[in-house]
Amino acid sequence: MHNRSSPLPIQIGTVAEMRDLYRAAEARAARMRLLTVSGQELADADPTNIAERLARSADRLAFFLGSRDAQVIEGDGAEGIAIVAPGPARKPVARFRVDGIKPRRD
Repeated sequence: MHNRSSPLPIQIGTVAEMRDLYRAAEARAARMRLLTVSGQELADADPTNIAERLARSADRLAFFLGSRDAQVIEGDGAEGIAIVAPGPARKPVARFRVDGIKPRRD
């Protein structure tokens, strides 16, 4: 038997601690799924389907945040979560506006 230190505690003191660990793991998994699914879909986008894919990503984001709706807003004066174009310029090309989430300017 190896005598390695474990990244997790050997004993979990209470059921509450165990529930907290489980909820944290669930939250990480949900965030990872949101990023993975949306990222893959956007990476495979082309000019003919980018609007549709951004709209689906906005819907996923709204659902993840517990909101009813999200929109993709284009334009320089738009407020919300920036959607940044790939490349060295890192210029926002549009923004997600999510109902119930206060928009901000970057």
